[in-house]
Order: sequence, then structure tokens, then C-alpha cells
Amino acid sequence: MSGVTPLLTTLGLVRSPFPPAPDAGSYFFTPHLQEQFAEVRHCIEARKGFVLLTGEVGLGKSTLVRRLLDTLPEGETCSALVFNTFLQGSALLAAVVRDFGLEPDADLDRNLALLNAFLMDRHREGKTCLLVIDDAQNLTVESLEVVRLLCNLETGQEKLLQILLVGQPELEAVLSAPELRQLKSRIIKHARLRGLREDEVGRYFEFRINAAGGSGRISLAPSAAQLLHRSTGGNLRQIHLVLDRCLYGLAARNQWEIDRDLLQAAVQDVSLPAETSRSGRRWGWMALVGASALTGAALVSAAQWWSPAPVQSAARATQAAEGPVLAAPVAPASAPIHAASGAQSATAAPLACYERVRQQATPAGRSVIVSQPLPEPLEKIAADLGGVCTEKLAGVTWATWQANPLIAEAWQSQASSATRLMQEKLAQRGLLEPQFVDGMGGPRTRAALQSFQQSLGLPVTGHPDELTFMLLEKLHGA
Repeated sequence: MSGVTPLLTTLGLVRSPFPPAPDAGSYFFTPHLQEQFAEVRHCIEARKGFVLLTGEVGLGKSTLVRRLLDTLPEGETCSALVFNTFLQGSALLAAVVRDFGLEPDADLDRNLALLNAFLMDRHREGKTCLLVIDDAQNLTVESLEVVRLLCNLETGQEKLLQILLVGQPELEAVLSAPELRQLKSRIIKHARLRGLREDEVGRYFEFRINAAGGSGRISLAPSAAQLLHRSTGGNLRQIHLVLDRCLYGLAARNQWEIDRDLLQAAVQDVSLPAETSRSGRRWGWMALVGASALTGAALVSAAQWWSPAPVQSAARATQAAEGPVLAAPVAPASAPIHAASGAQSATAAPLACYERVRQQATPAGRSVIVSQPLPEPLEKIAADLGGVCTEKLAGVTWATWQANPLIAEAWQSQASSATRLMQEKLAQRGLLEPQFVDGMGGPRTRAALQSFQQSLGLPVTGHPDELTFMLLEKLHGA
């Protein structure tokens, strides 16, 4: 079954209960969240115009947006999603026009007219048009003025475009600037997300475990739940990081309850700074995992490029000034990556190739070394690629390579150059028309990427995970 690692099989789970990526399919509603969600959806369906959604990093803003899009009436909603908020002003408007499937003009006024005509056509068809702008705290005053212009597109009775502006709490301060008071006055609903309360943590754990097929087998001790809430403040992303590590501890200790001791070890592991990642305590945790009869590695998330879907890898290292340090890309060069392989020690899987690639790596600022298990059809292809080291561990073939340094740029939300390079490779293969090589992504780029992934037997996601990116770069020919 796709996505089921040996660790999950050992624990009797059919999927990861605590994934690093937004998981709108198994959505946990607290009373507070249910209220906020219902009001936001009502504002969109009633075509009220401008909605604001704010919350700290890791509270599930992207997950809520995905859930919202999944629940809007199919065939009755047209949506555009802008996640590249390094685009500003007229470039931002061009990205909106493009994501609605239109060909943008170089002139801002003509783009507004083009978009208005499109929205009027959809309105006559009875469809609701929704624009979601994520990470909106990065927008300049000029870009937010463009948002205000979009708010003005209306029939006289209804707003033609429903706008959901999503960002961190500092977005509220940005919108309080005197020059943006007209835009702020148009906010119909302001939804603020908060972390889980202490009494919700245990129920959240049970919900996620049940959704992963582990009902009645894996439990969280009440004392561990209290510690988890104190350590994370109810932040969902941090909860997932801690509990994901706890799963390895369960398998290693051959137990089915996450107790306070195991939870404390995982909390300490997650919070260790990058410079101590090779310390005895961190390697001690890896040894604990390595002692178990498991294969595979912890799933971790990377930064998000132009879309909400994360770039994922099975193992990764960043090369700092003092040399490479094992790190999880949730926060590059911060949290550890834990690998395990049968009876071998954790530090041996798949670090033989990692060491080889590290020695041959070309210094390029913040270079990135990636390891991933390969789908069977790709084993021979990867073995013949230059700069890629492959090795078989417990029946699983791993590929390790030095990733393009543009991926490190993407981690810092400067992904336009990485996106453009990917588009150029897709265009070389005849999968994308040259005029759409613009560094901004969009539906045509996603469709081209899906075609490439399908041709190689990769998961057809339309999102640029690192294995897809590597194959685009290193495979020759169409």
C-alpha cells in the first residue's frame, strides 16, 4: 500500500497518523474551530466578499483552507490559490489571473478588466469565484492595494470575487496601517485560529490514531497528554512532530502506550538546536530506534513552494559551515532525522551513500543532501544517473544525491527561480508551452508535472517533491 512504511506496518497502522503535511481528509473539529469554519464558509457561499484568517505558524491555516475547498459545492465554485507572496503588485494580479486559467496582460488595468469579464461570466453561470492568498503577511502595501481593487469587483448587489486572506498574526498589524484603512473596513469576517486546549489533546490523539487504523491499540497516557500540551501550547504542527517521534519509541520499546517518559524524550529531541544534533543525546535517540526491527525512515516536511502541498523526503542533511548535520527540513538544520534499518545501527541507514555524496558534494552555500526510498521501476534508472548513489537496505533501494541549491532557496520562500528551472525542464520535454515558463507555477505547470510523474510511475501529485525535481534535472531526453 502506497505510503505505508515498515514502521507503520509494525504498529498496525494503514497511514501516518501524524503527517507533516496538511491532512484535510481527517479533519478534527473543536467547537471553536467548527464555529470559525462555518462562518468563513457562510461568508464565501453568501458572496459577502472579504474574509481574513489569521493564526500562528503551525495552527492549521493551510489545512483549514484545504478542508474548506474540499467542502465547497463541486462544480459551483471556481478557485484561485496564490501562495507565492514574494510576488508583489501587478505581478500578484498576473498570478491571480493566471491561476483562474486566463492569459495575463502586462498592464494592471487590462488584467483587472480581463478578470472582471471572467468573473461576470461565472456569475451569470451561477458560480462563486474564490481567491485564496496564503502567507499574506508578506504582502506589501502596494500588493494589498491590489487586493482592495479586487474587492471592488461587484455587480452592485454581490461581490464577484470572494477573497480569503490567510496569514500570521502580524498581518493584523499590517492591515492597521492608515493607508490600508479602506481595505480593512471591507473585512466581513476575521477568523482567528488558536491551539488545542489541554482537554482536547487526548481526543485529538485518539481521532488521529483511529483515522490511521490504530483504534484500541495505541494510547496516550493522561500524564503524557498534559506534558504534550505544556510543551507545545496546543500547536498542531509541534504536536505532530513530537508524536511522530513517539511512534518510533513505541516500536523500539515494544509497547503500545506513549507514557510520560517516552513523551519527554521526544520533546527533548524535537527542541534540540541544530548545533547539538550530533551530541550523545541525539545519537542516543537514534540508537534507540535503530535497535528495533524496522526499515525506512521518519517522514518529514519541507517548505512549500507555490502550492500547499509539501515537498517531502525520507532523509536529508544540510551542509553548514562546519560540515553536514543530519536535520529534518521542517525547520532546516534544526530537528533531527531518524533512520532505522533492520539489525543495523540507525547511523548506517542509508548513511553509506550519504557519506559518499557528502565527500563529493560541490559547496554551494546551503547545499542539501537528500535520501529517498525508490519505487521499484526507478531503481535501475536512478543507478545510471550521474551524481546519484543507490544502495539496498533490508530489501529497499535508496537513492542519495546532492539536491539543487535552489531547493534551499525554496525553504526560504524564494522559490521563483526553482519553479522556473522546473518549468524549463518540463518545456524541454514538450510537456509545457514555453510562454508559461514564468517562475510562478499554476494549473498548467501542475498538469505538466503530473504528466511527467505519471510517465515514470511516480505518485501523480502535480507538486515538486525532491525525487521528481531530481529526475527532471538528471534524466536526459523526453
